[in-house]
Amino acid sequence: MVEKAIDINEAIDFLEHYMLGLVDQFIDCVASLPSWGPEIDSEVKGAVNSVAQWIRGNEVWSLRTVRYFGNQAAEVRRTKIMTINTSKL
Repeated sequence: MVEKAIDINEAIDFLEHYMLGLVDQFIDCVASLPSWGPEIDSEVKGAVNSVAQWIRGNEVWSLRTVRYFGNQAAEVRRTKIMTINTSKL
């Protein structure tokens, strides 16, 4: 990834759009998977579903653990708003 001369809010906006683009790309790739027959399609569907669940699980975990938001995790989960201490950046 190339460094960008942007402030913290622009960086967060960039990352949000980047992540949403990756989600759209994942969905498009899943939708365009070919068919290999019922048995293999079922196995592929299970594998793809596992990846999707891992992605979602990581998101849920990130909003429940104190690792990223400390004692504010419940508030961030509820409001989807976080405070960033820019003095530590």
